[in-house]
Amino acid sequence: MTILENDLLNINTEDIRSEIPSLKDIVFFNSGWTGPTPLPVWNAIQASFQNQIKSGPSSRDAVKAQIKEVAEARNKISNHFFTQPENICLTTCTTLGINIALNAYNWSPDDEIITTKSDHASVIIPLYNLKERFNVKIKLIDLDHNDPLTSFKKNISKNTKVAIFCHVFWNDGLALPLKEIISELKNKNIISIIDGAQSAGAMHINLDELNPDYYSVPGQKWLLGPVGTGFLYVNKDLLGKRPPWPSVLGYESAGDLDDDGQYDFNYKWKAKKDAGVFEFGGMNNSLFAGLSSAIDFALKNRQQVDIYKRIYSMSEYFIERLKENPKINVITGKNHAGLVSWQHKDILSLDIVSRLWKENKILTREVPNFNFCRASIHYFNTVKEIDYLIECLDKLS
Repeated sequence: MTILENDLLNINTEDIRSEIPSLKDIVFFNSGWTGPTPLPVWNAIQASFQNQIKSGPSSRDAVKAQIKEVAEARNKISNHFFTQPENICLTTCTTLGINIALNAYNWSPDDEIITTKSDHASVIIPLYNLKERFNVKIKLIDLDHNDPLTSFKKNISKNTKVAIFCHVFWNDGLALPLKEIISELKNKNIISIIDGAQSAGAMHINLDELNPDYYSVPGQKWLLGPVGTGFLYVNKDLLGKRPPWPSVLGYESAGDLDDDGQYDFNYKWKAKKDAGVFEFGGMNNSLFAGLSSAIDFALKNRQQVDIYKRIYSMSEYFIERLKENPKINVITGKNHAGLVSWQHKDILSLDIVSRLWKENKILTREVPNFNFCRASIHYFNTVKEIDYLIECLDKLS
């Protein structure tokens, strides 16, 4: 059977695409940056704001609706990613979750943090801060793409306190054997902090089965939710303990704080015993109503098609088509989700991405510093769109 004969490639997605207005005029291959927003997501956000406009944002009815929307988002996230609501801290983006996790610990100059030379700035820049503040050692790993587990094993030392890295790398699309790596880290009592920006919504994820200490996710990429939403999974074994210390605290962090104890620092205030202790207030409930709708949208479409297998199969088809062009070097290997990266032997990636957009209304992106082009292949994309992208790449000179 050829790849094109794969049933997952030939499924009619017009019903799905009709609910995503951006797809009408754009060939959208950039969900790894920000996904196109489905109409039901916009409608949910608007309905929430309309309710606040109508009843007043601080009225009893509005506050009750806000609490309900936040609780629904937490429940839907936990169901979608196979964990419990108490393990979910709602955030605004992947970066916030990473910073919450990294700043939950006391650091000393003897401590070592492992990351990789392929990780995103959202991982690397917070590590600069820890190095400057506490003089911790940062160890950058060169990953063997054929055996990433051994790369981690070889670089663990007696001082390694945390390993922080992407589940799927943002630049070359490598999907790590995460369960095996986390198991190795746990055997060595090393804290795992996972950047899930390019995995959540692009592949099947069972968080309780993977068993990381922390797993940070954005709402606006592969999940097709609104910008300003996300979550941090906190392992149940860490809940109610110190460390981890909440680095930012507010009203939402407290389990109880009555008037008698509010200004008495001898008072033993009670922090929440779930992941909500890392939340601090000021949450935009309307955006989380949109994220709930985005998860519903994915669940509805999963009833029609195995969306994760389709993403993988479509990506494989794109990779095979890219290999037909002798001037293109495919960067992404066999272990991937929906990101596919490549280089042209004669043309800079920035020029390719710019021309694809200006001349063909094809939205991809360049990967700075690596000179890669990157396409995000989502379940709503079609074989026809991939063939059109290949046709346009073949015409470049």
